[in-house]
Amino acid sequence: MDATGIAVAVIIALAVIVGVGWFEYRRREFGKLDVEVQHAVTAARSARKQFRAASRLMTTEVASIERTISELSSVKGQRVAAGGGVTVYQRWIDTRQGSGSIIGVTASAADESTNGAGNAYVVVDGPAVNGVATLDASKDPKAGPNAYALAAAINKQARLAADEKKTLPEKIERAKSQLTTATRSHEQKVEAARSHFRGRLEVLPTETRAKYFRNDHA
Repeated sequence: MDATGIAVAVIIALAVIVGVGWFEYRRREFGKLDVEVQHAVTAARSARKQFRAASRLMTTEVASIERTISELSSVKGQRVAAGGGVTVYQRWIDTRQGSGSIIGVTASAADESTNGAGNAYVVVDGPAVNGVATLDASKDPKAGPNAYALAAAINKQARLAADEKKTLPEKIERAKSQLTTATRSHEQKVEAARSHFRGRLEVLPTETRAKYFRNDHA
């Protein structure tokens, strides 16, 4: 082991020793408390854990619903496919010649590549956008198959977007309603957990509270 390795090993060993020593010190200090106070500290720690868990759960679930609303409300939606200068999204399509809603779009492919040369094309035609994807066979040996796959993906997504449009407003409103309900429910649970934790703190002696819960504000 070289000098650097030895130094790292020594630092780790010292950190472990200090950590174990601190834990043992805290254990001894806790053991000096009256049994009733020990029980009160343990109960307060449990209440704090419940309060933190309730807060985390609220943050996670509310954020998840908010992401859903954002995705449903997005003009483009999530990316689905791309190639040759064309990017396909759930509700939108970008081409080098223009961009617009994918609803009503049709795509057809043509393969003019041979032996790693030439191009394959995807012609995009729609009410809001027209364009051409160009796949260079010298850079993409599967330009032909990829062009047909891209055209199929565009046509499929155009149909899906048209179907989704019928139910999208309802989905957004339902998600917003879920957000309101979830927020209210979690706020009540968090407040109940906070109140319980606060009650556990209030029965502790001032010194004990300052020592074990110095940074906690319920």
